[in-house]
Amino acid sequence: MKFLLIIVCAFTASNCAISHRIINGTEALPKPWVARIHFEHHGHLDSNCGGSLIHPEWILTAKHCLLETKTRLYSKKFYVYIGENERDYGQLIKVIEWHFYSTYNRGDNDVALLRLEKIPNKINRIPILLQDMPYKGLTAKIYGWGRTDPHNRTSSPKKLREAEVENLFPCYDDKICFHPTETNACLGDSGGPMTVKLNGIETLIGVSHAVSSNKHDIPCSGSITSYTSTAYYANWIQTIVYESLEIEDFEYYL
Repeated sequence: MKFLLIIVCAFTASNCAISHRIINGTEALPKPWVARIHFEHHGHLDSNCGGSLIHPEWILTAKHCLLETKTRLYSKKFYVYIGENERDYGQLIKVIEWHFYSTYNRGDNDVALLRLEKIPNKINRIPILLQDMPYKGLTAKIYGWGRTDPHNRTSSPKKLREAEVENLFPCYDDKICFHPTETNACLGDSGGPMTVKLNGIETLIGVSHAVSSNKHDIPCSGSITSYTSTAYYANWIQTIVYESLEIEDFEYYL
C-alpha cells in the first residue's frame, strides 16, 4: 500500500498530487462552526482547506494548510469564511496569528491554531475532546467541501458535505484512522473536522490529515485514512489559547 499525505497539496496543484475531500457523502445540515481557510495569492483569495471554530477567537486546522514547505508559508495573509454551509460565503474574517506545534516538516504534528481578528457574529463553537478515549469501533462524521469524485476536478460541491465513517481505530501516536468503505475523505478536505457524539453532543475529535492511494496510484482509493487527534495535542491547544479560555467550558470528556 502506498500512503499519500494530503499535506503535500493543500493549495497549489503544482506542489502535489493529492489532498482531502468527501466522497459519497450527503449535503450537511447547517454547521456554522465549520470554517474555510483562505490565503491571499496574487491579489485574490485561494482556498483548499477547512477548519473548526473551537473557541470564539480560534480555528483549529492542519499545519500543512498554511505551510508550502516546512519554513515557507503559502502567504502572509490568511482569512477565514465561517457561518455558512455554502462554499466561500458567510463572515470573512482576517487571521491575525497562527501557531504550529512544530515546523520540523509539513507532515508531522499536523495541527495549527489560527486566531481571528474578531469574534464571529452569533456562531457557537464546536466542543473539542481534550482527553483521550477508546476510539476502536466508533462511528464518526467527517465534513468538507472537497471533490466528490477524485478523478473529476469540477466535482467540488458548493455546499458543505458530510459522511459517516465506521470502525475507527488509533494509529500512530497522534492519529485516528479508519479503513474507507463506501465513504472517504479526498482531494481538498485537509484541516476539516471529524466528530462523534459524546453524551449526545457533537464533539470534535480529529483534524483531516492524510489519505492513501491504491497500487495504481488512484487517489483516495487506498486502505487507510487518518485524522490528527485533538486529545493528543490537548496540552498544546490549551496553552496557546489559555488567556482567552475557560477550561471547564472547553472540555468534553466521556
